[in-house]
Amino acid sequence: MNELRLLEIIRLNGRYEVINQDGQFIVRPLGEDEIIISPRSHQECVKRFGNPAN
Repeated sequence: MNELRLLEIIRLNGRYEVINQDGQFIVRPLGEDEIIISPRSHQECVKRFGNPAN
């Protein structure tokens, strides 16, 4: 999917995960109970909440 098509799709109401893979964009709608967490955010959560002493 090219950039123009990507913009057309994400203009629709909803929540989407956009992945750039091998120069192509892949858009996946997210369910209302799904969240996306970045690798960095995951590391910060593990650091903060992974230690019972915190």
